[in-house]
Amino acid sequence: MKQFVLVFLFLSFALSLFAQEATEEKTKGIHEIGVNATYFVKQFLNFGESNFSISPYVLSYKYIKDRKALRLGMGLTLAERNEEDIDGSTSDRKTISFSTDYRIGYEYRIPIKTKFLCFTGFDVVGSVRKNKVEVVSPLGGSLSANSVIDFGVGPIFGFEYFMNDRLSLSTTSGFFFRHGITRNETKVGGDFPFQEKSVSTSNTLRYQIPTSLFFNVKF
Repeated sequence: MKQFVLVFLFLSFALSLFAQEATEEKTKGIHEIGVNATYFVKQFLNFGESNFSISPYVLSYKYIKDRKALRLGMGLTLAERNEEDIDGSTSDRKTISFSTDYRIGYEYRIPIKTKFLCFTGFDVVGSVRKNKVEVVSPLGGSLSANSVIDFGVGPIFGFEYFMNDRLSLSTTSGFFFRHGITRNETKVGGDFPFQEKSVSTSNTLRYQIPTSLFFNVKF
């Protein structure tokens, strides 16, 4: 729902900008703000429960000059759930999930036709994900926590379609090498208390398919 509100806010902002005359010279830098409109499009086109991958970045920003651009992106999610008398017992459970994703990179823009261009470059990416489940029980309760921090780098390639000088739609794909650090912690109370901690690392290659659509406004 938050993504839908952002889309409508950006649409209103875009219409007000479109009403103004563009007086910028080609050599002057252009700012671009984008919002991930995939959730809105998914509902509008009635894709239902289609589980295709969606970019974790909710907002994006570009500073464009000539055919080069600095590119930024970020996403944030936070969820909390409280359950009482789980499984018919007197135990209560609290679950907290948090994640943030970010990227910074460079792109080179290549016009194809009047309304189309492609771009290529690279991104440095990173993310933080944390999950915690706490159970409060007369028998002592338990705590389970997990956190993953990863970062990486890789090439990107994308397309952009211009509706007019200020409004556009874009999608991006990428291939990233990422290094991750995972921490797990488990605590159990009661008559036989138990505690365990572990740390592990991983290296992965991930392909980001171009299934996310961004609505962009330039000013």
